[in-house]
Amino acid sequence: MTATGGNDRRRRGHGPRDFSRGDGGERNGEAGYLLVEALATLTLAALLLGGLLALGGGLSRVADRIAGRVEATEAGRLAVAAMARDIAQLSRRRFPGAQEPRFAFYGQTDRIVFVVEAPQQDGLARPVVVAYQADGPGAALRAEGELPVDAQSLDDVALSRPHRMPFGDAELRFAFVERLKSGGELVTDAWSRSDLLPAAIRIDRLDPASKRLVASRRVAIVAETEPGCAAAEIAFCSTKKKPRPGAASPDQPGPQQGGPQPDPPDRG
Repeated sequence: MTATGGNDRRRRGHGPRDFSRGDGGERNGEAGYLLVEALATLTLAALLLGGLLALGGGLSRVADRIAGRVEATEAGRLAVAAMARDIAQLSRRRFPGAQEPRFAFYGQTDRIVFVVEAPQQDGLARPVVVAYQADGPGAALRAEGELPVDAQSLDDVALSRPHRMPFGDAELRFAFVERLKSGGELVTDAWSRSDLLPAAIRIDRLDPASKRLVASRRVAIVAETEPGCAAAEIAFCSTKKKPRPGAASPDQPGPQQGGPQPDPPDRG
């Protein structure tokens, strides 16, 4: 009876449960669904992180380019400011050894040479030749040398080793302003006159690719007198005309017009 009763109970469902089906299968399905969700979440997170990294790298490159452009612009601005300071001190010096009085000045679209009065420790000034030249996009050269007392041209000046100046990402160009008698101005790329200095010098910055003008600075030539005018009796001064041989100087009265007049007769 006991055995039969046990068999009956097992047949009626009171025996050991089979865990291979039923609730156990539902749990495995839920676990698989959670795994798919986790993989999808990780994939989306990876894509989002990759996008953020790419965006950060792009922003970093843009920031580097902007910083480089600002640095190049600042370098060009400082170079132009240094040139402007030298040009503002331009002296109306002439070649002392030349047979004809010619200004010690040379100007082309990519090179300029002029004289400044450099102060010394004793308080006196000595003439120094300063030269600027374009050195391709992004650079300019500067050199200087003392003007010899017997110099007849710029070929007689021994310039120092050129110093390279950063000029940003632009090309250096010069232009020269001539003041016309009519009151107008004429801008030229080269200065060919040796008896006259330009009224102003323009320092231009050009885009290397398009040759478009990026920035420009005009420097007026403020020198109004020549060193020779301090002793016009022994040196050349273009602002004072020397008297012709035999002509009376302004300080000495000349003969009266028509020759000497006789004394009036004595009527007494």
